[in-house]
Amino acid sequence: MSSLISACGSDSSDGPSAASVGKPEDNRPSRPIDACTAISAADVARATGKHVRPGNSLQVVKGISSCQYADPVLMVRLSTDIGDQEAARNRELQPVDELPGLGDNAYTFVDKGTASKQRVLSVTRGHAQLYLSSAELTLKQMEKLTVGGLKALPRP
Repeated sequence: MSSLISACGSDSSDGPSAASVGKPEDNRPSRPIDACTAISAADVARATGKHVRPGNSLQVVKGISSCQYADPVLMVRLSTDIGDQEAARNRELQPVDELPGLGDNAYTFVDKGTASKQRVLSVTRGHAQLYLSSAELTLKQMEKLTVGGLKALPRP
């Protein structure tokens, strides 16, 4: 299960924060925020009704951050520069169900390449992508998380 999250934007009057420093030509942040901040343990608890421990955060590469929750098992990934490239690749690999009304482009599929048949929900906004993967959460629960997580995605 792999999911990442990055974000930009700060309304701080003290100047740009580390999370809001971006490339002005295309509004992509140069440094991602922590995926566990974009979709927090409290967010997961509200969506699932379970007590959720803080997730383990990992910055995989520049512009990509992930957060792994253990119970329920959920991976959150945010990328500031994947967007349509990964969406196109996923559509070629397996059938997807489009989810209109989330971000610029959203779809879900069951990753049959995993033993536990992970449900994946992917939302893109501009060049940014929010990606959730879990065998335990329902699509409705993942959609609830996505709505909040979209706030972390940079606006094109």
